[in-house]
Amino acid sequence: MHFKSKTIIKELPTNLRSIGIALCKPVPSLYTAISRAAFKNKKLRQALISHTCSELNRDCQKLVKKKKSVLRSNSIQDLKSFKWLKLLSEWKKEAPILYKVLAAIANYSKAKPSLRPFIGAAGAILLKGRNHRMSAVQHLVGLCLFLGRTRKKVSKFKKKCVIINILSQLGTRLT
Repeated sequence: MHFKSKTIIKELPTNLRSIGIALCKPVPSLYTAISRAAFKNKKLRQALISHTCSELNRDCQKLVKKKKSVLRSNSIQDLKSFKWLKLLSEWKKEAPILYKVLAAIANYSKAKPSLRPFIGAAGAILLKGRNHRMSAVQHLVGLCLFLGRTRKKVSKFKKKCVIINILSQLGTRLT
């Protein structure tokens, strides 16, 4: 490094040289090159992961404390107008690390809108663990089960299973 008063020359340790090389090369994707080089060093990788997790925690705390959130909307009118895209857009803005982690796990891209409910439901369950008021998705699931008369369908399914089980037992006894 060159300063007006003096020049300082220091050599990087061998395990950090790839970062120094990435910093010196003028490439279009400079930040990508630096992050790849940083992840090659085990201690630096652990420090970056730890820092990312603490940032994720801060984002989630901020999201849960937010008074006007898609997940806090529990009125019938709000539940009728619920959209997965609106929920994911809120996360993208308020908690980008949470959004990116869930999207990466689901292998989500804009070309795969069918994965939105999976990402939204997974995140909603986790955020409800932080604050029980973040329960819009759970209310929607409960309403869908109730309105779809799931209880009647399950009892009919159980009866069919019992009949099939009896018939299969009779079939084995007859042969």
